[in-house]
Amino acid sequence: MKQKRLLCSLMCLMFAISGLTACNDSSSQPDSQIPTGIQETTGITSETNLTGSVTSGISSTTTVSEPAVSVTESTDAVFVPSDDMQYNEAYSALDNFLKACTSANRESALSLSNLRTAYTAAEQHGAQGVSFKQKADGKFQDMLGMQAVKIGQGACADTLKTNYLEWIPDLKKQIAASADDPQKQAELKLKSEIWKPIEMLYVFPVSYLTIDGQSVSELCYVIRTENTWSVDLAVLPDAVQEKRAEGIKQVAADARNFFLALSSALMDVQAMGADLTMADGVFYYRGADLGWGQMPETFDNAVSVRDAVNIRLGYYFSGLSQCDQIGYAINGGQCKAVAVQRGSENDPLTDTEIYYFGCYPHVLNEEDLGEYISIEDVMTHALG
Repeated sequence: MKQKRLLCSLMCLMFAISGLTACNDSSSQPDSQIPTGIQETTGITSETNLTGSVTSGISSTTTVSEPAVSVTESTDAVFVPSDDMQYNEAYSALDNFLKACTSANRESALSLSNLRTAYTAAEQHGAQGVSFKQKADGKFQDMLGMQAVKIGQGACADTLKTNYLEWIPDLKKQIAASADDPQKQAELKLKSEIWKPIEMLYVFPVSYLTIDGQSVSELCYVIRTENTWSVDLAVLPDAVQEKRAEGIKQVAADARNFFLALSSALMDVQAMGADLTMADGVFYYRGADLGWGQMPETFDNAVSVRDAVNIRLGYYFSGLSQCDQIGYAINGGQCKAVAVQRGSENDPLTDTEIYYFGCYPHVLNEEDLGEYISIEDVMTHALG
C-alpha cells in the first residue's frame, strides 16, 4: 500500500513539472506566432502603371473579423529594402501611418501625419480655419478603419518638390494682389501658415477599402521636414489638385478664345477677297509662330490664305505665344474645331510630363487628363 501511495505521489509530481515546462514554452513564443493584436500592412515587390493603379505582384491584406480587433495579415510578398535608405525610411513612415489607420487609432495616425500641426495653425484663422479642418478631417476619417491596404512601388518626387518650393513664395505675391478680396486673402494667409518647406518627398500609390466598403486608389505623399518623416495630408494633395484645376481651366479658356479668334480672322481675310475654302483642312502649329508677319499681297493659293489667317489671329488672341501647340480644322471656309496644348505637370511616380489639353466646341474635363497624349487625339475629340 505504501509503495502504491509513493508511486502516485511521484506521478503527480511529474505531471506538475510537465505543466510548468509547457507554461514557460508558451511565454517564450515568438511574436510572429501570436494570433491577435498585431497590425501588419503589406510590402511590395512590383511596379505600378502611370495612372497609379497597383499591378499584380503586390501583396494584399486580409482583415480578420474579431471582436474589437482588426488584424491585417500580409501574403507571401514582402517589402524588399532598396539601396535608397531615404526610400526605405519614407516607406516605413507610410507603413506605420497605415497601420494606425487600419486599427482606427486616430491619435497615432495624427502624430504620424502633418495634420496635427496644420490643425493648430488653422485654429488661428477663424472661419477659414474651421472650413479647412472640416474638409481635411472628412478625408482623414475615411482613412481610419481602412482595410485591404496595398502599397505600390513609390518614387522620389524631386520635380514636384521643386515646384512646391516655388509655389510657397508665390503665395506672398497672391496675398498682396488679393487686397480687394478679403475672403480670398484670408484663404491665402491660411495656406501660407500651413505650406511649409520640405527637405524630401516620396510618393506611393495606395489602394484600400474604406470602413463602408468603398474602394479607393490614390497617391500618398510622404515628406521629410526637420529630419522627421510624416504622411502629408494637409498640403500637397490639395496643392497638386489646385494647380491641376488652374491649368485645366486656363487651357479650356484658351481653346474657346482661340476658336472665336480664328472665326474672326477668317472673316477678316474673306473681306480682303480671299476664297476661304482654299484654307480647308486640319493644321497644327506652335503658338509662338502665329500672330505676326507680313500679310500676303494676293490670295492666289492655299498657303497665302492660311498665312493671312494665321497673321490675323494675333489681333484677336493675345494668348497665342503661351500655347505650346495649337491645331485647327477648317471646312467650307468655316472653323469647325480647335485644339490647344498649354503647360503640363509631372507625374510624380515616373517624372514624365502630362500635358494640359483643351479643345472646342467639344470640350475636355479634368477626368480626361492623361487620357490624351497628343494634340491630334484632342482634335479628333474636338471634331466629335
